[in-house]
Amino acid sequence: MRCILLLIEAGVLNEDIANIVKEFTKITESKYQRRVMDIIVYSLELDSPHKPQLLNIGKSFANQLEAVNQPRSVADWIPWLKMHVNGQTFSPESEVYFSPEKSIQTDISPDGLLCKGQDKNFGFTSAITNKCAKTGKWYFEVEMLSCGLFQIGFVTHQFKANPEDGGGVGDDEHSWAVDLYRNKKWHKEQDEEDPSKSYAIETKWKKGGILQCYLDVDNREMAFGYNGKQLGVAYSNFEIEEGLFPAFSSNINEECKFNFGSQAFRFPDLPEGYKPFNLSQNN
Repeated sequence: MRCILLLIEAGVLNEDIANIVKEFTKITESKYQRRVMDIIVYSLELDSPHKPQLLNIGKSFANQLEAVNQPRSVADWIPWLKMHVNGQTFSPESEVYFSPEKSIQTDISPDGLLCKGQDKNFGFTSAITNKCAKTGKWYFEVEMLSCGLFQIGFVTHQFKANPEDGGGVGDDEHSWAVDLYRNKKWHKEQDEEDPSKSYAIETKWKKGGILQCYLDVDNREMAFGYNGKQLGVAYSNFEIEEGLFPAFSSNINEECKFNFGSQAFRFPDLPEGYKPFNLSQNN
């Protein structure tokens, strides 16, 4: 499957590849089914006379997946597959969400909350929300659906990702992030071995874990928690420019889901004055 993805990345989509993809859809193992979904969606981005064939394969595959109970790793992404093969529109229900227009090499579900580093390029993927906070105290949660390399935090409108060189959230002066894979906090280009970059050294991402994100714009503080444990203030006295946007970067195939308050929080007891990030647009 990796070879087929590389060919599609190179812009190759012919009848042989289409027939191979059709054979792939007969596989019933979930980890491969998820990869087939990627192959179908990425192939539809190419200008090829075989695109109609792939559309039909994709529609049939989506129906096949929906016909039986699937593990979450597959079921959560069926709406994304259907959005692409059926020509459905992006349909977020949350006030704050991630949009494809503000993402680089990131797969985003139709509701704008489930995200995954694309499996078609080598590099650091990034995504930014549609709206920012300019004043107030705000909270959101991130469910870690994998436990690899993520940098999660905030950016200003001047943030520029550089995926080919590994530049993501926290790697320039306009972004701040925490990373519980390497137990680092990232802001500007600094030596990774700099002891001042260490953060939450006894806490690691785990699949299913919840990162708690606290932004106090008024007092210029960013703090984080993990599974109910407060990890402390990571950044203070920062510039907000025209506002701060939730954002993240990750390696390919790393997956997470954001909750800005459109659903019940896993840890709803917020510090005094903090509100769901969704409400920042009413402030």
